[in-house]
Amino acid sequence: MYENKFNKAPAGYGVGEWAGYSYNIGIGCSHNCRYCYARSFFVQEMLVPSNEAWTTERPKHQKSNIHLQADKRVMFPSTHDISPAYLEVYCQALYNILAAGNEVLLVSKPHLECIKHICAEFQAFKTQMEFRFTIGSINQEVTAFWEPGAPTPEERISCLKYATEKGYQTGISMEPILEGKDAAIETFYALSPLTTGTIWIGTMNNLDERVDQTIPEVVAAVQKIKELQVDEEMVQLYAFLKDEPQVRWKDSIKKVVQFL
Repeated sequence: MYENKFNKAPAGYGVGEWAGYSYNIGIGCSHNCRYCYARSFFVQEMLVPSNEAWTTERPKHQKSNIHLQADKRVMFPSTHDISPAYLEVYCQALYNILAAGNEVLLVSKPHLECIKHICAEFQAFKTQMEFRFTIGSINQEVTAFWEPGAPTPEERISCLKYATEKGYQTGISMEPILEGKDAAIETFYALSPLTTGTIWIGTMNNLDERVDQTIPEVVAAVQKIKELQVDEEMVQLYAFLKDEPQVRWKDSIKKVVQFL
């Protein structure tokens, strides 16, 4: 019989900065983020036929059957999100993972209906769980361009407030930041009072490999990000926020500032 297993995360970068393992329950994500590393990988490996096909979410019900106990925290999910289409299978898998004694990091550009459901269903496991919501900008126009199928910043902030008020551990991923240092600083200070957890900051990476630049508008947006997130700007961002106790830096910024 096929046995579901956690994916071991390489230490020091990506998932490995947050957890020892990752787990996913399907292929595809309706959020359709232009910079998505998972979509790029699945399309390049011909596991899905096109960028457009990636937006069709395909939960695998058999993936809910997992009862292993890991020796480190599990990030769940990592290559898709917790959307309404995934919610039923996600909760089945989450229950089994938590019941086995694991700690789970739930990373999401969150839908309020999903977060409310999870908060109601998993009260007994709240000490084993941490929500980390991705909010790379509080500018709705910017998020709508880079993350066209994802919830608005307002909905994500509502999720953050809701989960925190319900007594869950919460944190924020500002990876990737969707603009430059000034907007990142504004976003940090808007969000920091809303969570008692950490706020992780990182750049938008590997743009030429991951972003479909067949549209002139997208080419211009990619060039703008490259200009806004040059090393000098990220050094200034680091200098401005480095003493904030909630801030943590992803590997993309650590590499830039490591010799300072």
